[in-house]
Amino acid sequence: MVNKNCMYWVCKSDRRYPERLAEKDVYFIPFPKPLRNRVKCERWIRACGRHDLNVEKVTKYSSICSLHFVRGNGPTEEHPDPIPAGACEAEKENFMLQNRKRRAPIDRPSLKCRKVKKPGKSANQRTVDLYHSYCIVQVPDFEAEIELGPGDEGKVPDDIDTTIFTATPLPVETTDSGSQTYHPTYSDSSTKVNLKTMRRQLFVLDVEKKPKVYTGMTLDVLKLVFSHVELKASRMKYWYWSSRVDDSFDDTEYDVSGKKRGALRELKLWEEYLMSLVRLRKGLDTDVLADMLCISSATVSRIFTKWIVFLRKELDFLIKWPTKEQIKENMPKSFKYFPKTRVVIDCTEFFFQKPSLPSTQRITWSSYKHNNTFKLLVGITPSGSFCFLSKLWSGAVSDRRITQVSGFLEMLEFGDEVMADRGFTISDLLALKGATLAIPPFANGRQLSSRAVTRTRRIANARIHVERAIGDIKSFQLLQGTLPLTLKPILDDIIFVCGAFV
Repeated sequence: MVNKNCMYWVCKSDRRYPERLAEKDVYFIPFPKPLRNRVKCERWIRACGRHDLNVEKVTKYSSICSLHFVRGNGPTEEHPDPIPAGACEAEKENFMLQNRKRRAPIDRPSLKCRKVKKPGKSANQRTVDLYHSYCIVQVPDFEAEIELGPGDEGKVPDDIDTTIFTATPLPVETTDSGSQTYHPTYSDSSTKVNLKTMRRQLFVLDVEKKPKVYTGMTLDVLKLVFSHVELKASRMKYWYWSSRVDDSFDDTEYDVSGKKRGALRELKLWEEYLMSLVRLRKGLDTDVLADMLCISSATVSRIFTKWIVFLRKELDFLIKWPTKEQIKENMPKSFKYFPKTRVVIDCTEFFFQKPSLPSTQRITWSSYKHNNTFKLLVGITPSGSFCFLSKLWSGAVSDRRITQVSGFLEMLEFGDEVMADRGFTISDLLALKGATLAIPPFANGRQLSSRAVTRTRRIANARIHVERAIGDIKSFQLLQGTLPLTLKPILDDIIFVCGAFV
């Protein structure tokens, strides 16, 4: 007789050692033959939980004892496979219930409805009164009394249309014990809510509740700027790129009938103003704003373009070149070693989409950023406010070239000092204006002296303000990431408005 032992995990059942058998009626079940039923054989191997056991090692003498099946009685039609090795009690319960059929649903008491002929009711007398245990529904020419079961208060049968009813609050009744009871009723309502107006009002309320989050400014500053431009903003006209102006164009604000020219505004001025600033700060797509305000994305684009160009014109006074007296009055302590400093300059770059023309790709390629960029020259006063913002230049243009042709040199006076980084080799250009350049000293392959190290540290402590100012401009999420080429016509105005609001 061939001796058999259990192949299951750490089981020690063996015919050669009867004392190891947990029960006397334990018997061994041979493995399914791999050639006849390979799928079932693999299931048994996985259930054994042994890494050294595979299909090739299964022989006609390989077996599993009956203890590892459901209820310890060996395989059955309901549970033909052994219980997986290492399963906890909950997993064993789930394994036992795998093939169990779903229990049939219990019978639920149905609603009883009795219709009573009741003439004299008009169609506008449709009401539903809900009580604790009964629901009386009044419909034209019929009255239905419905008996509800326990816990079914407030339910109406499916065959009764209740979509025409709208809830209206009832007065509160106070009992002798002091408790209050509400009796809900339903009646007709002819009021139609304008969803567009509601969504726009919610948008305005959200922005006014958290103005710093949506626009980066306080509500008082928003209202102050709006009050400054409100009168002129009311006279603005939508600009359509496809429209042209000919010689017969009558540039008057009102037509013969006295109505204002141009397309009708779908949003109020305050809503247009907030929408433009929200897109500027949060960088929201036109489709997102269109869904929020129930307008088309083309309308959002026109409104945004109109307001950006308008704010660029109206807020031009916020970025002006200060006088020497104003600089001296507001000179911070970090510039005590550079008392003649008039302006601190630096260049920054903005990524934009790759142009289709190879020539445009070449002139906009930045070897420093390794991308197609626009370059901007920024100038701030020692106190940290913007005093100069150049137009955008292609990324291949050097800092020296931008400084030379951007109009920056025309702003300088005799005796001024300009602080910049090492990349601005413009000392000869400044000398023609009688100005000087303050930049960190060059090492030229040698170790810097202690005096040069001290000067480098002092310039770095003063130049950090221009880096922070550039960071404030780039905090507007519309300027982050890769800019679309569709914004190129108004990108100069966008950057100026961002600098004005910083």
